[in-house]
Amino acid sequence: MKDFILDHFYIVLPIEHFRSLIQPMAEKYGAIHKVVKSGSTGWEGLYIYSDEGTYFEILCENQPYIQAGQLGIALSSRHGSPDLKAHLATLESRLDVYDRLDENNNLWFKAYSLNDLPEIPKAYVWYMDYQTNYQIERFNKKSNKVKRFKQAHLKLPDATIKELRGFEVLPDFPPPLKFELSKGQSFQIILTPSKDEINFEIEVE
Repeated sequence: MKDFILDHFYIVLPIEHFRSLIQPMAEKYGAIHKVVKSGSTGWEGLYIYSDEGTYFEILCENQPYIQAGQLGIALSSRHGSPDLKAHLATLESRLDVYDRLDENNNLWFKAYSLNDLPEIPKAYVWYMDYQTNYQIERFNKKSNKVKRFKQAHLKLPDATIKELRGFEVLPDFPPPLKFELSKGQSFQIILTPSKDEINFEIEVE
C-alpha cells in the first residue's frame, strides 16, 4: 500500500450517542459538526481534522444506508490521479465506479469500491480520486487541536469486523491495521468486536 495514504476513516453511531458527542468532541479535538449535501443525498457528521491531512469522521445513523456499527476506510493517492488509476486498473473487474457530487451537483471525486459488497455493507473500503480543486482544498485543511492521529481503538459489531476481512486491499489481518499518512507518519486502527457497544477512543498528537 505504499502508493496510498489513509484519506479518512469513519464509524456510524446511534443518534443519541452521536448527539451526546457534539460538544465534547468540539472542545477536546476541535470537531466540526455539519450536514453534508452530495447531489440528492446527504449525511450528518462530526469531523476531526489533523494538520497532517487525515481526518476522522463520526457519522450519525441515517436509515437506510448509514447504519450504526458501520465502518468506512477511504484511501487516496499520495501522488495524485495517475498512480491511483494505475493501481485501480489491476482491480478493474472487481470495482464499481461512481461520481460523488458536491452540494451544487459538481463533481467532487470519483469513488472506486469493490463490487461484491452487500447492498448495505457493514464495512466499506474505497479509493478516492479528487477533482483537482477539491484535492488542493482537502489537504490544506488545518486543525488547532490535532497535529496527527496516532491510533484509534474501535469497538464494533463482530459482523463488521468479519466483513472487513474480505478486503484484500487492506493491510494484513489480524488487526491492528497499519496505514501510512500523508507526511510519512504511521497510524494504526485496533478493532475489538463488541456485542452491545459501539464506541471509540483516539490517540492524537
